[in-house]
Amino acid sequence: MHILILVIFMFIDSLKVSRDAAAPPYKYHHTKDGFRNENLAVRQPGFNTMFPFIARKLWDNLKENKFNLPHVENDGEIYKMNLTNPTLTWIGHSTLLLQFDGINFITDPVWSKRIGPVTPFDVPRLNKPGLEISKLPSIDFVLISHDHYDHLDKETVQILAKDTSTLFIVPLKVKEILSDWGVKNIVELDWWDSYEYKGLTIICTPAQHFSGRGLKRNNTLWASFCVIGKSKRFYYGGDSGYWKHFKQIGEKYGPFDLAAIPIGAYIPQEIMRYMHLTPAQAVDAYTDLRAVRFVPIHCGTYPLSEEPFDEPPKLLLETVKKKKLKEENFWILKLGEVKEW
Repeated sequence: MHILILVIFMFIDSLKVSRDAAAPPYKYHHTKDGFRNENLAVRQPGFNTMFPFIARKLWDNLKENKFNLPHVENDGEIYKMNLTNPTLTWIGHSTLLLQFDGINFITDPVWSKRIGPVTPFDVPRLNKPGLEISKLPSIDFVLISHDHYDHLDKETVQILAKDTSTLFIVPLKVKEILSDWGVKNIVELDWWDSYEYKGLTIICTPAQHFSGRGLKRNNTLWASFCVIGKSKRFYYGGDSGYWKHFKQIGEKYGPFDLAAIPIGAYIPQEIMRYMHLTPAQAVDAYTDLRAVRFVPIHCGTYPLSEEPFDEPPKLLLETVKKKKLKEENFWILKLGEVKEW
């Protein structure tokens, strides 16, 4: 009997996932060996380019780097009191806590002090999280954009999964990783799939990136997400280089009240140019998405590249001034800061 009930629930759950027939064909990124980007010009750098960079970064990871970002003390009490106002909290790197339409959700949650496959060379965290994981409110769902260590952290996921009601929404094949970690409550989506959750529509949308937690590459999908509710529209960029998918998403699901867009890890350009946005490209993505407010992510937390730690937000604001955009719509948040949107 319990098997029959499980099958029924799996069938009902599958009905909640729908593919947008009006969206661009979503199978172009599937290959017999895994997944690829729509932009077929994307190339992985060669050995002569990658080896010196990797050697430098491994050596840097042995050092105890620190970067003191502005920090707001946050004991989590505000989330217990707030049931209606849409809020945003930057916890660090690409980890955001959002509230709207009575729902609490997190993007790419990583609380660990070091990220990597557990070696002496794992990447150190530069500053403490903006909110202790124990101070989180009850989390309705978690968005995972891809399987890289700075976006998918085993220790953090297993802590969050202790609440079995928390749903994990992931791109294709990432479910297998979470299942191996003991996570049960998972929804897996392809690009342009959508999922209905308590009045919110979550759409898995394209990104230009790659995946892999070891020597294997691109066996799992990478993605961005749109979260559309009755009161607000939110875009989460995950990790991406600049490409036409931002305009596609903006035309289909914009305008967005808030867009979280990555601005860090762009130097050296010969390695990063296809996979990460420069701050100037992030502003172009914001324009393509038809967003109102911009919050930068993927910066200031883990030393993944070679630009100065404090450079990305400075270049972002310089670009905003050059383009004569409204500076008040570009939020450089402090760690732990709660902002209504």
